[in-house]
Amino acid sequence: MLPASWIGIVVLANYLKISSSEDLRTSCNILKEEGEPWEGEVIIKLEVRCGSDIVHVNLLNSLSGSELHVTGRNQNNNLISVIHSIDSRSLTVTFRDKTFNSWDDTDASVLEESEELQELIKDPEFVFFSRAVKLIHDRCKLKGWELPSVLFLYRLGMAAHSIQSNNNPHHLTKRLFFNLIPTVSSDILAYHGPEPAKECVKKGWSVEDTEKLLSEGCMGVCGPACDECWEWVCGDCCIHKGCLNHDSYCDKGWLEFNCLTARGVLWDTHTDKPFDC
Repeated sequence: MLPASWIGIVVLANYLKISSSEDLRTSCNILKEEGEPWEGEVIIKLEVRCGSDIVHVNLLNSLSGSELHVTGRNQNNNLISVIHSIDSRSLTVTFRDKTFNSWDDTDASVLEESEELQELIKDPEFVFFSRAVKLIHDRCKLKGWELPSVLFLYRLGMAAHSIQSNNNPHHLTKRLFFNLIPTVSSDILAYHGPEPAKECVKKGWSVEDTEKLLSEGCMGVCGPACDECWEWVCGDCCIHKGCLNHDSYCDKGWLEFNCLTARGVLWDTHTDKPFDC
C-alpha cells in the first residue's frame, strides 16, 4: 500500500534536416528535492519554472508500486495523477477529478477519457507541461528504465507534445508526423547504420538500414518522431520493445484505444503491465 500522504498530491522524406538536442528555453529553473531512500522507496519532488509558467511534479517508487502527481501554480489543484499497484496489477489515470482504470476499455470510458484529456490540454495550467517534462529529461537526466514513475512522466510528456504540436485529438502516427516535419536527430543517426558511432546499452537494438528506419518514422525509438530522441527514457536512441509496442498501436491510427488515451500511452495491453524498455 502506498503512503496515504501521496494520494491526491500532487509525446524518409527526400530532404532531411539534421537537428540536435538543446534546452527549449534558457531562462528556466528546476528545483529538485530527493528524499532519502527508505525500505525500497524513492521519492523525488520537482518544481519547473520558466517565467510565470510553473509545474510541480511528485514521483514515488516503492516495492508495491509507483505514483506520479502533477500540479500547476496551485499545488492543491491536481492536473494529472498516475497510480500503479503491483499487487493488484492495475493502473489508474486521473485528470483533475476524473479517474480512469486501465482495465476498463469500454467505448464509454475511452470516449470520456479522451474528452477529459482534450479539456486538460486546453487548461492554461497544463499548457506548460510538455515543455517542463522535456526540461526535466534534458537537465535532470532521471533514468526512466530504473524508475517507473519517471517513465510515466516521460511518456505523458511526449504524448502531450504530440497533441500540442499537431493539434490532433491524440498522437498522429510517427510515420505521418515524420512526413509532415522531415527532420532527423543526429542523436538517432549515431546509433544506427552499418557502422553506428554509438552502441545500444539498455536492451535496445539498432538497424543497419537507416533509410527504412526513417521512412517508418523511427518506429520503436523513444521520442515523438525522428526529429527528437528522448535518450533518458530507455538509456539510448535505439529501438526498444516498449516504445515499439506503443508506436505499433498508434500506427493503426489515433482512434486505437492504446493510442487515444493516456492509459494506452502507459499501459501495454500485450503484457498487462506498464510499458517498459
